[in-house]
Amino acid sequence: MSDRRTVSGELPSPAHGRSVYLLGSLLILIALGPWLTETLVGRGLWELLFTSVTLSSVYMLRFDRGQALISGLLGLPTLATLWLRQLIPAVGLSQVAMVLLTLFLLYTTVTVLLRIFAEETVTMATLSNALSVYLLMGYLWGSLYGLIYVLTPDGFRLPMGWTPAAEQGIATDVPMNFMTYFSFTTLTTLGYGDVLPISGSARAAVVLEAVLGHFYLAVLVARLVGMHIADTRR
Repeated sequence: MSDRRTVSGELPSPAHGRSVYLLGSLLILIALGPWLTETLVGRGLWELLFTSVTLSSVYMLRFDRGQALISGLLGLPTLATLWLRQLIPAVGLSQVAMVLLTLFLLYTTVTVLLRIFAEETVTMATLSNALSVYLLMGYLWGSLYGLIYVLTPDGFRLPMGWTPAAEQGIATDVPMNFMTYFSFTTLTTLGYGDVLPISGSARAAVVLEAVLGHFYLAVLVARLVGMHIADTRR
């Protein structure tokens, strides 16, 4: 029998596979999401991919019953509201969906982040979780921008030529493709300038995302290096 070991030399735990599921679903969503939102069928596939991300998050947190319960109580209503919005054209339903989505992503991001800093050795699960948190931050702020947009549509200036369409589901009220794209360009400080924050709340969220994005990378690298040095000395 082969002896598969992690970066620290320990046998992989069951959490390793679950962290890979979450990371894989996030990478697929970020790679295919911008392309899928351009067509009606693609938007349905986007919803399916995002559903897989949500279920992967709930599945990953199953080790702690309390975390799994909270994750399920936030994630399942979020999915139900997003899918229900496809059938019921109500702005209020979009607002509820964005609030639930933001809370779910916030809880998942914080929970996985705390799990990273509770580790004592650097494993593949640790690295997977670290990258997952970074991607979750991008989607978290994307949903926050979507919530700001649905409450104050004049809070952002979108590219010329974009108009909402009835068949776009939640995109009728919230252009999630633009909000997610803008979030990741802000998180990585690219700042192309094609989507602009106008309102005060939007600008405050942008500043907070840019600062926390840099802070997370700096603290994460320091933490991983410190864990690796301590593990080597042991």
